[in-house]
Amino acid sequence: MKRLTLIILFLFFYFPKSFSQIYGNSTACYNETVGYYAATGWDTYFWTVSGGSIIGSSTSRNVSIKWTSSGYRHVQVTVTRGGFEPLSTTKQDSVNRSTDINVLSEPTQESQQELSSTRLANTKNNLAARLPIGGIGNTYTKYVTVYGNLNAGSIGNAQILCYNGNPGTLTNTASASGGTGLSYLWQKSTSSSSSGFSNISGATSSTYNPPNLTQTTWYRRRVTSASGCGTKYSNVIKITVYGNLNAGSIGNAQTICYNGNPGTLTNTASASGGTGLSYLWQKSTSSSSSGFSNISGATSTIYNPPNLTQTTWYRRRVTSASGCGTKYSNVIKITVYGNLNAGSIGNAQTICYNGNPGTLTNAASASGGTGLSYLWQKSTSSSSSGFSNISGATSTTYNPPNLTQTTWYRRRVTSGCGTKYSNVIKITVYGNLNAGSIGSAQTICYNANPSTITNTASASGGTGLSYLWQKSTSSSSSGFSNI
Repeated sequence: MKRLTLIILFLFFYFPKSFSQIYGNSTACYNETVGYYAATGWDTYFWTVSGGSIIGSSTSRNVSIKWTSSGYRHVQVTVTRGGFEPLSTTKQDSVNRSTDINVLSEPTQESQQELSSTRLANTKNNLAARLPIGGIGNTYTKYVTVYGNLNAGSIGNAQILCYNGNPGTLTNTASASGGTGLSYLWQKSTSSSSSGFSNISGATSSTYNPPNLTQTTWYRRRVTSASGCGTKYSNVIKITVYGNLNAGSIGNAQTICYNGNPGTLTNTASASGGTGLSYLWQKSTSSSSSGFSNISGATSTIYNPPNLTQTTWYRRRVTSASGCGTKYSNVIKITVYGNLNAGSIGNAQTICYNGNPGTLTNAASASGGTGLSYLWQKSTSSSSSGFSNISGATSTTYNPPNLTQTTWYRRRVTSGCGTKYSNVIKITVYGNLNAGSIGSAQTICYNANPSTITNTASASGGTGLSYLWQKSTSSSSSGFSNI
């Protein structure tokens, strides 16, 4: 009878899976807490674990285990029937260790045989220890695959771009690891490196090539593990995008006189965007849209042009470093009035004393300057001095009054850009004609020969004088006829 009991107990311990098992997941995530329970309804339980720690009680039918080591791990429960605990901790540890073959892979045939042999030996020891108080017991093992700690890996290739530039591919500097069934999804943020991230549709590779960018953007790579082992995020990569290059604007369009000195061209708005901005002023004497050439040394935000003799257009070029381009400001026009020219007058003439001159003509109108006005001047002294204004003579031509002396005329033209004088026209006035005088009045006999009538004063005035004597037998005031 005693031998039969030993055989039954041997079969019970040698084939434990025929009687009971441990229920719970056969896979677990790193640091995951998983619940297990013994299917058998025995009286007492004692749990042990390889690669983890027991949370709470280790002597109830249910147990919670936090898996803290990845690999092929196991959990064991020693159950006893008959209302007793093992005789001692040392003895119980012997039972536990006898079935705790710590392997990280599927048990081999040899390890299974070793396990069975160990169980048989321990069964005898247990029987020897327990039978006197009437109880029996056994140990059950469940193997669990614990996935590695999920690591998001890392990404690289932070860079700086021009506005609307095309970034280089964001690289995979270290692949994600741990967990199981890993999947990637890239995310971006235009807010900061710590918030505002949103998913990028279709970006599921280990690398990512962003599109052209118009603003600074942060990127990270999300890795998600299957089997509920969580989600983690890589480091964040920043792609700095320089602002859109803007040339700014300039001011102070103006109109100046010929050879005038313009005011400084101002900076009404500084250039922006890009990086490492530099200025260079340009000018054109052709138009506002073509013919521009660089002005050597004009590299400030403002520019003071030299004296100008023709209308000139100016603009400011801004160039960004890092190949972010060149742009041009608005164009400012400095209008230069033409060189003031008084024009010319005509109709020099010679007239008799108190004669009426012909109109002085406008041989060529005044030009240049702006807002031209005329005023005629005269001089009875010379062609170079003694000129005085002729009141009301403001036309391009002038009709002098009767003249009794030679007179010089010129036309003054006045502009906002100064005053100039035309050529001088001379009206020569002959002297007042004077017949002179004769003498030697006499009395003679009939048919006598008078003495010569003399020239007591020659004729004067006029021009090209000629004499002709006349006589009258009537009176001293009438009846004269040429001799």
